[in-house]
Amino acid sequence: MISQCFQLFIVRCTVVLTVLLCAGATRSADEEALRWLDQADALLETTYGTYPARERDGLAQAKTLIERATQARARVEAEAGALSARLATVRTRLEVAEAAHVCSTRLRRIRDQHLREQPAAPRDFDRLARAIHKLRRTAPEARPIADRYAGLQKDLADQDRHLRAVAVDRDQLEQARRARLRARVAVDKSLALLDLARADARAQKDSGALHHVQLSLHDTTLPDAVRSYIAHEAFHVARQLAFAGSDEDAGRSLAALTEGDLLRTARTSSRHNSFTIKAQAGRCYALFTAMGEPQSALIDVRFFRRRGTPGLTPFSSDGGREAGAPRVFGFCSPATFAVRVKTVLSPGASARHAVVAFDPVAFPPHLVARLAVPPPDCAHHRPVVPGTVAYWGKQPVTVVDPGPEGALLVQVVPWGSAEAVQVSRRELSAKPGEKPAPAGAAPGCSAAPAPRPDALAGMRLRYLVDERDATQ
Repeated sequence: MISQCFQLFIVRCTVVLTVLLCAGATRSADEEALRWLDQADALLETTYGTYPARERDGLAQAKTLIERATQARARVEAEAGALSARLATVRTRLEVAEAAHVCSTRLRRIRDQHLREQPAAPRDFDRLARAIHKLRRTAPEARPIADRYAGLQKDLADQDRHLRAVAVDRDQLEQARRARLRARVAVDKSLALLDLARADARAQKDSGALHHVQLSLHDTTLPDAVRSYIAHEAFHVARQLAFAGSDEDAGRSLAALTEGDLLRTARTSSRHNSFTIKAQAGRCYALFTAMGEPQSALIDVRFFRRRGTPGLTPFSSDGGREAGAPRVFGFCSPATFAVRVKTVLSPGASARHAVVAFDPVAFPPHLVARLAVPPPDCAHHRPVVPGTVAYWGKQPVTVVDPGPEGALLVQVVPWGSAEAVQVSRRELSAKPGEKPAPAGAAPGCSAAPAPRPDALAGMRLRYLVDERDATQ
């Protein structure tokens, strides 16, 4: 840019000097001619007398002076023509230099942006393009200069596209970093609120932490895996907090939480207890418990049916990630008959419970996620608990034990087999896969209907994967 400005300065000085020299030369020649003419005129005034010889000499000198003036005037006119042509040329060069200087200025503005590793504004390239177009139209000799600037403009445009791509990548990385930071803050906040809600559940006192946990599930920055996990844990905290009130309030809260029908609520301090449930065909029943002291007061829960009636499918679910949380026990009934429920408490302990019934299609999804069930019984056609059927390749299996929190392996029993095997959680799917059954897996039960995938199976498998992702 400095070189271009210096060149423009030299051109302007040349024009000025040329004009001054032209004017000076013309003025000097004209003054000399006028002086000679004055001298000749003075001599001519003396030729009108009576001295012929002197008059003849005066006339000769006057002629000489007039000839000199005539030659000087001719020389002035010739030099004026050359100077005029030179002046026109230099003025054209000045116009070219000024137009090139504008191009250089526009070019430097773009380069300064690139030196800061930033793309130039589109208007800067538009201004440079207009300046190059104006330079090209200035004079024929300006076209090579305009072509050179056009080449520089192309190079700068390529560099600008590269910088824009880098800037986009940098912006995307920055946005991703900020999104991860926001997600991390949301996760930490939700998990902290969940810990407070768990403390409320242990103390059987609702301080409002669970409400804030449920509100945090609407945070859009919360990752889906963490949202799924926290929703599951909040369900188990809610079922434990339901017992913070009276028996009637606890029953109503649990019925609303599970969207089921409340059958009974009770509390007891007797070691051996029993009661009867009038089970209906195709319905499932869950026994929710709240312990006194100690937390492990409930030793055993069993369900009995009359001999000759179809078999029950018992299930149990732990309290989520909270250690020592009360378990949930239940069963699904294939027919209508009375089921005797017997519970055993440790000595000196007390417990409260509520029984809720619901249809299999309305089985609480968060209860499904951590269900433990017995292996399928092909001989007695026991009903399948919703959500416990999965597929290991094309082979249907029953997930009998989801394992501890964060574990990669779960226990499954292939249909038609009595032996449980451990498989990776990620090898299971809610629908039959395209691959054949793994080696060693038994064929499906011939005497029992083929299991059908359901939406709850997806819920169960999704939780098994999300649990590890959310807690690491």
